[in-house]
This record gives sequence, C-alpha cells and structure tokens, in this order.
Amino acid sequence: ARERIMKQRGQLAAKERELQRAKKALADAPEPPDNAKELAEAKKAANDKNLEWRAVDNKRDDLHAQLRQPQARLKSMEDRLAGIDSIRGQKLERLQLANQRSGRFNIQRGDEYVREHRNGFHKPVIGPLLTLVECEDATHRN
Repeated sequence: ARERIMKQRGQLAAKERELQRAKKALADAPEPPDNAKELAEAKKAANDKNLEWRAVDNKRDDLHAQLRQPQARLKSMEDRLAGIDSIRGQKLERLQLANQRSGRFNIQRGDEYVREHRNGFHKPVIGPLLTLVECEDATHRN
C-alpha cells in the first residue's frame, strides 16, 4: 500500500511540474493580435457590398419588368389580331354580339379564362361550342 502511495505521489509531482512548465510557456507566449477592429471593418465592407448587390439586383428586376410590359402588350395584340383573323375568332365575336342583346354573359372574357386556365382543369375543357360548329348553310351560320 505504501509503495502504491509513493508511486502516486511521484506521479502527482511529475504532473505538477508539467503543469508549471505549461503555465510558464503560456506566460511566455506572445499575445494574439487584436483583430476585432479589422474584423468589424471587413464585416461592414461585406454588408455594404451586399447592399450594393441588392440595389443592383432590384434595379435589374425593375428593368426586366419594364421590358416585359411592352412584350406582353405586343403578344396580347398579336393574339387579338390572330383571333380576329381566325374563323373561330369571328364566330366568337358574332356570338358576343348576339349575346350583348341579352347582356348576361361576357363570352370573350369567359373564353379567355378557359384558354388561360385550361391546364388547371381536371378534364379537357373547350370554349363555346358554337365556335366549333361548322355550318354550310349561310342562313343558319349566323
């Protein structure tokens, strides 16, 4: 038991010496440089760059939106012209004129809605059936 105690005391003394050497080495080590100011400046610069980036990105988005407006209007006019030129468009216009007398429905707006949202329906949906009917007799055509 005494040998074990003596052995443990020797180990304890060796560890205390090692601890003293480590404390002395730590005291002799140079202090790390204080980079807080540089770090704060770098963070501020990064933040400023992010703000600049967002401003440029927002400006680019605004320019794209301005560019899309005339393109969308042109596309709308082209579609409208194609609708007027097509037989279906002519039938739709005649149907709208005939319906204006009763004034109950806006046929063209309903047809546009069906065409724009045709992918959202569960089953195939077509517009007004009278635009699909082919009639050879001129008296019944209108």
